[in-house]
Amino acid sequence: MKTGKRLNLEDLILDELKTGAKKMSRLVGVIGQKRPGTTKQGVYAALRSLRAEEKVVVHSGFASLSSVWLERMIEYFSIAQQNYATAGARDNGFLNLEEGERVQYFFRDPVQTDAYWSHVYTILNNTVPADQSIYLYNPHEWFMLARRDNERETVKTIIGRGRAYFMTIGNNTVLDRALAKEFADLHVGYRVLNAPLFNKKNYYLNIIGDFLIEVYLDETIEKQIDAIFKTTAEWTPTAQAELERVVGSRGRSKLTVSRNAKKASRLAAMLRG
Repeated sequence: MKTGKRLNLEDLILDELKTGAKKMSRLVGVIGQKRPGTTKQGVYAALRSLRAEEKVVVHSGFASLSSVWLERMIEYFSIAQQNYATAGARDNGFLNLEEGERVQYFFRDPVQTDAYWSHVYTILNNTVPADQSIYLYNPHEWFMLARRDNERETVKTIIGRGRAYFMTIGNNTVLDRALAKEFADLHVGYRVLNAPLFNKKNYYLNIIGDFLIEVYLDETIEKQIDAIFKTTAEWTPTAQAELERVVGSRGRSKLTVSRNAKKASRLAAMLRG
């Protein structure tokens, strides 16, 4: 949830519901007091959006926070806290890495991995000078399909600083090519390769300045992602549901943040083509 001085309507609703379920009429009244000029229709529209995101449930005239969403948030912060403590990474310790040092994190599924992954390179984006480009290598760009909102917001945050953004995809399927249009309005350099650059098919790479983020997804899950991309010519709700199921499956993933100027320069040159 955003923590700015002026919360938007959806954030106001989430903030109000944190104390428990609220009758819809009472919720409309409270929001109207906190945000003068807000209409009943506006509150209902925001609730529909929150319901679509599975953050809120509405039943018998009452609105409440989704217990499933709350469990996800609890789990997310628990994982982050655990990794910060066990890896000595409190206060964004990866920013304090010396040349040649690295820190590793482990996650139970790709979605949890991606959540922390986005966190790491958003912090690096705010720290590394903006005149240094960011380079990404993904076997497949499944993030824009299964995690679209998170992916677009993260990309927007990075290019918002004026940083050049280049993405290389290690496969040339119909879906991989079609996703180029998703990045066109974001001004991202997007290219697909006829064959992977690296031997490990489950290897993902981000480079920003002297820092590298290297991720190895669970091999079984990566094979399932690969199969979806190679057998799907048209994106359908069924394909969407299957991909979301796969990336939400349990499987150990490893994320490494390292600082290595020589390696970063060499790999960036490969991704520049």
